[in-house]
Formats: sequence, C-alpha cells, structure tokens
Amino acid sequence: LPSVQSEVPQTDGNTNSDRSSIDYFINITTPQPLPTLVHFDPRFIGGYRNQHMRFVAFVNFAVENSIPQLLLPSLRWGVGQGEHKGRDVPFEYLFDVAYWNERAEKAGLPRLVRYDASVLEGRRRRRSGTTDMMDNNNKSTTIACFNTSSNLYSGLDEGLLRNPNANIRRVNIWDEIGRLDGYAHCRRLPPSSVGQQEQEDVGDEFTHLIAHGGSKGVGRLWADYNAMQRRRGKAKQNTTIDNRTITIHPEHLPVERTINTILRPSEAIRNAIQSAIQSSTTAQKDQQQQLRSPSKVLALHPRIEHDMLHHRCGRFMEQNLTKIFDHLRGECSHNVELLFLAVNIELVMAEPGSSLGSDL
Repeated sequence: LPSVQSEVPQTDGNTNSDRSSIDYFINITTPQPLPTLVHFDPRFIGGYRNQHMRFVAFVNFAVENSIPQLLLPSLRWGVGQGEHKGRDVPFEYLFDVAYWNERAEKAGLPRLVRYDASVLEGRRRRRSGTTDMMDNNNKSTTIACFNTSSNLYSGLDEGLLRNPNANIRRVNIWDEIGRLDGYAHCRRLPPSSVGQQEQEDVGDEFTHLIAHGGSKGVGRLWADYNAMQRRRGKAKQNTTIDNRTITIHPEHLPVERTINTILRPSEAIRNAIQSAIQSSTTAQKDQQQQLRSPSKVLALHPRIEHDMLHHRCGRFMEQNLTKIFDHLRGECSHNVELLFLAVNIELVMAEPGSSLGSDL
C-alpha cells in the first residue's frame, strides 16, 4: 500500500489513536464478499471537474444497482496537463478514504474497498449440480479479474491503456473485457441486470467484481451524468434581483449532494489549503479577541480566460462575471468569510488566439 502513509493521519477533531495507524486504513477498507463495482477505464478522463462528474455518475450507478462496494485501486484520476500529462493519481492521494467510509453506510453510498482476491474472487464448489459456496483454498486455480500490478481489469492491454500518449477515448474497453480464454466470468453485469442463476452459470470461476466505466468517446459516465442533470434541470426557474432576471438552478440530485458531503480532500491537501489561506490573508480577531485566519472560504474559478472562451466548450459557460456573482447569492455564500477568486490574470489579459498558457 504505497499510498497509505499519506492518507492515514486523519484526525477529524478526535484523538482515536487507531486513525493514525496503517492498520486502521487497512481495516476500514477491508472488502466483504459482496458485489463490488470496478472502474475499468485506466483513469477518469477530462479536466478535474469533468472527472468529478464522471465519478458522480459512477457512484450513482452503484447506488441505483444496490452495489455496496467500490474497488478503491480502480479509481484513478487523470493528469491532463504539464509534464505528467497522461498519467494518473490514486484516489487516496486526493481524497480522505477513511472519512468517506466512516460515513458511507449512513449516507446510503458504497464503501471504498481494497482488492483482496481471497474475498472477492474464487471458484465454486458444486454439490449435486448446485452452487453452495466459493472455494478459495486452491489459489493457483483462481483466475483473478483484477490485475494488481497494473490496477486494470484483467485481460486489458496494459501497454496501450497505460501509455501516456494513447488516446483512450478511441478504445472500446468494454468490448475487450472477458474475451480472453478463462475470463468470460469477468464480464459480469449487476444483479439487477441479469438473473442470479444465469450469472452463476458462466462457469466454475466466480467474481464479485462488476466492471463499469466510460468506454469509447466521451463515454457512458458522461452520458449518465448529463442525464442526471436533465432531471435536475426541469425544476429551474427565473427570478428578478435588482431589476435583472436571472435563472435560479435547482440543487443537485440527492446522490450528488450526499457525495459532496463526504468527499473531502486528503490530509496533505487540506494542510496545503490551510497553509495557503494563512499565508495569503490577514488574520482577524474573533469574538474572544484571538487572531485567526478565515475558516469559511468560498473558492470560485470563473472560466473567463481567453483559452476557455475560445474552447469548444466555452459557448456553454457563463462569461459574464456579474451573472456569475449573482449565482453565489443565497445559501451558496451564507456565512462565507472570504471569497477566493481563482483567475489566471495572464490568460485574461492575453490577446485572443495567443499561445500563452497552452501548457497550463
């Protein structure tokens, strides 16, 4: 577990010593022999926000199909720019896994679990032509559906999908799953999509893993998220503020709101955020006359730079700062002490069509 060290020291305001140990991380991510959703793409694609949208759609698929676990090592976030472009980052580098799992069951969301072949995969022991249990005693005969060295679904072309220069949008990954001899059982559908007996009759090999992802083009996850937004968009309405008519968009769907309550940055990123706030703001005295930095900060990145205005997606984005600020009125900015406006000044001031910032 090379990434455990960076994630374990999560405290969340309590002194439970177990939270500072690797044992706690291992325990809280231990899988159960239950259906487990695997992200078969080598990484979520797009910029960070687009990746987040795909992640929401992925989690929503698990919720809608009553899948109680997500395979943590399959959740990789892509690097779209800079010297590491085309590579990926483990989920636990970016987000607090323990915090999610401590709240997932109560929130109605799936847990994040490690890969353990002895729990998630095996062979059936048959009695009188029926299946009564998984037999994991003979590991040499078990064909695993997840490759722990590549963090890819078994049978996929690692050389292609881990190539930083490969355009995975052109690869129909789903078609490759289960094609190799012995791996037919890996092409498993959710229990709600196929009868349990039909699923069991694939053969003696058994897996709790269920592959799901985007596949070719913008992918299924993108389409699923847009479908979620269309259901949400039906409730939007217009209202008048300061003699201007603006559109009030409804809240996100319950599953996305819930995700946002338990998906918090990893400890390393939280510390970096606090350090940046402290070094960039002037401490104010609180009611007890103690100096402190702002604790409630709203970060806004309006995409008004020239590169985005001329991007093919720019026509779908609001480009008027006045209207953008209008969207922040109400609950969104309630009790906020500081607004952090993230804007690349050089790209805002650059002449349209200039190459400035092409690698940003």
